[in-house]
This record gives sequence, C-alpha cells and structure tokens, in this order.
Amino acid sequence: MIDWKDPRRVDNIHLYMVDPHNLDDVIGEIKDVTLSGCSLTFGYDTDTRASGKIQFLDENYIKNSWIRIVHEVKKEGYKKELGTFVAVSPGKEFHGERNSYTYDLQSVLWTLSKDRCPSHFSIGAGSYALDVFDRICHTCNRAYIHGSGVKNYRYTETVIYEMGDPYLDDIKDVTNISGNRLEVDGHGRILINPFVSPRYITPTWTLNADDERSLVQSASISSSSTAYDISGRAIVTYQKGDDEEIFAYSDVSNDSDFSTAKRGYTMAELYSVSDMVPATKARAQELADEYLRNQLSSVVEYSMTSKYFPCMVGETLTFIYKGEAHLCLIKTIDPINLSDMTMGLTLSEVA
Repeated sequence: MIDWKDPRRVDNIHLYMVDPHNLDDVIGEIKDVTLSGCSLTFGYDTDTRASGKIQFLDENYIKNSWIRIVHEVKKEGYKKELGTFVAVSPGKEFHGERNSYTYDLQSVLWTLSKDRCPSHFSIGAGSYALDVFDRICHTCNRAYIHGSGVKNYRYTETVIYEMGDPYLDDIKDVTNISGNRLEVDGHGRILINPFVSPRYITPTWTLNADDERSLVQSASISSSSTAYDISGRAIVTYQKGDDEEIFAYSDVSNDSDFSTAKRGYTMAELYSVSDMVPATKARAQELADEYLRNQLSSVVEYSMTSKYFPCMVGETLTFIYKGEAHLCLIKTIDPINLSDMTMGLTLSEVA
C-alpha cells in the first residue's frame, strides 16, 4: 500500500505511443519529455471527460499514434494508466540547439465529437440501448467496455438521429435514456457505466485538510456556494383560452434561510406553463410546490491544490476541514501537473 503523503516517493512518468487501431499495441516511448510542460485535466461534467498537453524535445513522435501517459512508482511496483489520448494542435519552437514540440491531448470521446453521421441514424422500436451503443462504437471503430451492472433499455418507439449529428451527441443520448453514464478509461476505451447519484456512492478516500501530514496545501483552500442565488418563491402561470389565466405561488417557510423573513427581501422564479392537465387552480398549486422544492438545492464547492493521489472524477470522498466532515463528489481534477505531481481539485458537496 503506497503512502501518498510520503515526500520521499519517487514518481516516474512515461509517454508511450499507441496504435490507434489496437490500443494494446505500444509502438514506442517518447524521450526527452519536458514534464514542466505536461499536464492532464479531468472533468465530471465535461463532454469529453479528459484532456491535456505534452511537451518534449526533438522529434521522436510517430505521426498519428495515440499517447498513453503512465504513472509509475517503481519501488512500490505500482503502475497506472492516467489516460490514452489523441495528439492534436502540434506546435514547434526552437530552444538553443534543440527543437521543442507541444501537442494538445484529447480523449477518445473527442473523436466522436468530430465524427458525424453521413446519413440518418435510425433506432427501431424494440431495440435495446446497449446494442445501439455497441453499434455506434463499431461504426466509429472505437474500443469500448460495458461496466459492471450496466443498465439496458428497450425503445418503445422508433428514434431517428439526424444526418450530420456528431456521434458523441447520439451516444450520450443513448446512455442517458438507458440510465447510464458515459466515461473513458485510462486505456483509451469508451466506457458505459450505470449512473449512480453521488449521494449513494461510497467514499473512496478521506482527505483531511486538518492533518499535519495532509495532502492538501491548506493555504490553497477556497469555497463557494450558490445559496445566495436560490429563490424562496415559485410562481406558476397558465393561459387558459384567450381570457382566463390560472396562477399560483409557493413560498418557503419563514424559518428558511431563503425566506423573506430572513433575507428582508423576496427572490422569486416565474414558470410559464404551456400545458397543464387538468387546467385547474389546484394543479397550478401542485406545480408551484414542486418547482419550489426543485429550486432549493444549493451547491457548495471547495477548490484546493493537493499532492497527487490516484483519485478519479465521479468518485466521492470525505473532506475534513476545520473539524467538519463533508461528503463530496470529485468534480474536476484540473490540472495534474506531471512535473511535481500536484493537482487542482474541485469538490462538490453532496446534499
């Protein structure tokens, strides 16, 4: 078991070139890497999930090969694939007697955003979502994996995706409708996993900012909250015919932090409903109560710089700060600096 807090840990970073048609085929290693110019970024909500940049001296990159970045702690026998990427946007600069090359890195999902349907893409009634997922991956010649417990879904009616749609949009729709989530793994494969609400994900890590040996740089911690943007009143309106308007509103209780009694002013949201069945005052009141409940969840986020440990976006952890424990989703890792193995973390508190 590696002690990730140990300052004596020796990290090695390798940049391997991989055949894009066979991700198991490593065709060489890039030498003279400038680690100060290398970083990786991961985002829970970003469309392509992962990206980065690399820099190295002299040209030893085999054109069109993908780049796999591997973290190794040799003494501990530890190796992990941090990601496998497409190299794009090449740059070249001259430094003294040598050339320096840079590339942006994009995940396999980025390739689906650049590939578009050359014709209408039809899903027939009775089809299963996982079969459609597989079909898109095969069409785009991309490796993929079904995660454990992945959910399936049977279409009850025909769905047609338009000609020219990015395949990424289509495959995201398929995963969403089936109750799954789209990911990428470190090997460069598209991964479909069952979606689990963060509140039901068991924490993988404990990150204690109060510990004298903490991984977190305490001076780097900042927090933000959307509580001040939350409205304490929801108003529903519905136009019934030409002359009659139905409306209702719902307020939080006076002891709520979002109430007029506490704030000294009212913040309200207006919902103009185009279709309401039945078209009654009682139904409008039900909708106002529902919309009010939905708008009351505030988001608290913590940002910090940490020493590297092998966490992933989408995991949850227990964040201990000033004596209080917070269950948080790892929302972004932006960036992992491969030169000193530090990383920026954004943690979103789970309600």
